[in-house]
Amino acid sequence: MSGQSGGLAAGFNLRVHQYHALRPGPALIVLGRVHGNEVAGSFACRSSRWLSAWRRLRHP
Repeated sequence: MSGQSGGLAAGFNLRVHQYHALRPGPALIVLGRVHGNEVAGSFACRSSRWLSAWRRLRHP
């Protein structure tokens, strides 16, 4: 594993976003582009459909 640190290639920058809720409750994580050549995840993340579905689940 020469030239690597923590499983990432040396010199690779990983952007991390961390959010904290104001109160306890269900959580949702949305991942897109897990594999760099799969663009459908990016389009899905940009879509508001998943947010609408999440709101319906939380407030039927």
